Amino acid sequence: MAKGLLKYFMLKLISERKHSGYELIKEIEEHGGSKPSTGTVYPLLKSMQSEGWIKGIEQNDKTYYEITKPGKEKLNEYNTIKKDYITKMHESVSIINETFHQEGHLMYIEQMELVHPLIEEIIQLQNKGIDQERIDK
Repeated sequence: MAKGLLKYFMLKLISERKHSGYELIKEIEEHGGSKPSTGTVYPLLKSMQSEGWIKGIEQNDKTYYEITKPGKEKLNEYNTIKKDYITKMHESVSIINETFHQEGHLMYIEQMELVHPLIEEIIQLQNKGIDQERIDK
């Protein structure tokens, strides 16, 4: 899972209830099929904490993370961006169908194969910190 998506997913999980780093790793593995490393998860937690999105609370010799008001605002921003991209992807798939296949509709897998490079490029730009408005253009 790309770091940008992992960070969003971790924030989403923390918004649902307090999580320790270990609990996040286990839950991400259950949902995503692969286990993220501690070397990936804990720096992301530190990053989110320094950005003010989450705060750590010490309980029973463990740190549990909970979402903050700025974290909720960031999550809402991510959700809006996600909805916009889903809409744009559906529009793109429709255009792809019209452009590349005149005798019927492409299968969903074929559509995703055509759109996948675009999705990967968007994720890379987001991970590099490129302004969202610039990516949209």
